[in-house]
Amino acid sequence: MSAQTFPEMTDPDRPREVLVIASLTSSAYARGVVEGLGDHVRRSGRWNVQLTATCEEDLPSGVFDGIFTASMTPQIRERLLRFNGPAVSVSSNKNPHPIPAVLNDNPAIGRLAASHLLDRRLPQLACCGPATVEFTQQRLNAFEALAHKRGVPCHRLDGRFQAPGLSQYQAHETEAADWLSTLPLPFGLFVPTDNIAQSILRVCRRLKLRVPDDIAVVGVNDDQLVAGVSQPPLTSIALPTQRIGQTAGELLDQLMAGHPPPDAPIRFAPLGVRARQSSDRLAIDDPAVVRAYRFIQNHAHRPILPADVHADSHVPRRTLETRFRKHTGRSLGQAILHAHIDRARDLLANTDLTLPELAERSGFRHPENLHAAFRKITGQTPRAFRNALTQPIDPPR
Repeated sequence: MSAQTFPEMTDPDRPREVLVIASLTSSAYARGVVEGLGDHVRRSGRWNVQLTATCEEDLPSGVFDGIFTASMTPQIRERLLRFNGPAVSVSSNKNPHPIPAVLNDNPAIGRLAASHLLDRRLPQLACCGPATVEFTQQRLNAFEALAHKRGVPCHRLDGRFQAPGLSQYQAHETEAADWLSTLPLPFGLFVPTDNIAQSILRVCRRLKLRVPDDIAVVGVNDDQLVAGVSQPPLTSIALPTQRIGQTAGELLDQLMAGHPPPDAPIRFAPLGVRARQSSDRLAIDDPAVVRAYRFIQNHAHRPILPADVHADSHVPRRTLETRFRKHTGRSLGQAILHAHIDRARDLLANTDLTLPELAERSGFRHPENLHAAFRKITGQTPRAFRNALTQPIDPPR
């Protein structure tokens, strides 16, 4: 589909009639991208928006100058392809398709989930999701690949998960229960959306599987509603939904002005892991090491030294150092540094704090120390890391 300029657009003051297809209650993802689109609409001041949850009829170009969609059902896709005008999608489902799109980096989401669970030192991992949904398959494939690369067994269920709405997926709980019952405990489980993850947590309660002791669970979308009502509260990967919505709005404006579409979808990396109780497990059978690890995590916001960890553990220093390295692969000093950097990453992704403020809240005595350590661990400066979170991986051409 090629973008084109409509004759009416020669009047720069005429409002642009834009159809927005999104079910606002279907998912945190849809809500976030529409909120981001709203930011662009307010800044532009030239859009007349009509909001709909479905697309029941063909879309003549004389009615709408452009279309933004957060859903990509076969019916919507078919009508968009017949629409003789600019359209932008923020739905990963049924891609690749010829409609310009602004999307998540789904493989990066899967790798981030795997890294989080691998850090829990679990003996095996697992993942499950709908076999017919492309974006969930992309996430599961990357999760499984990283587990295998690290030499950790990974079990997988490509299930018959049902999709009752445009964006919300409900797990087929009987199938999930049969599968979970066959897996050796303990393990870490990645589920590619929060809605399915909540269904899995319900299954675990019925099967009397303890979360996170038997199964550590991670979802995607950081849906505050779903995470809050889940038992236990759900760990989830946060996505840059508002930035995706803003960028999609900017792209649609460019297309309506006659600019050519980008050669490929524009993609954004995930913001990070929002850790909650569902994955709060360290699969180590040495209580002193677990205590030391938790002390480091709980005090990552302030300066700490290995001596502080030793004092809390009541274990001889050399003994604790040896046992900690054996179970985690890191010295106490290395673990402390990584905990400080993880906290700095989270603050960079979710706040506008200055470098001195970041240093103070992530356990560094001086901004220079944070800058040097961050670059050593991540290969980026703090500023470059923050900028990367707000810029697409594949910028428009």
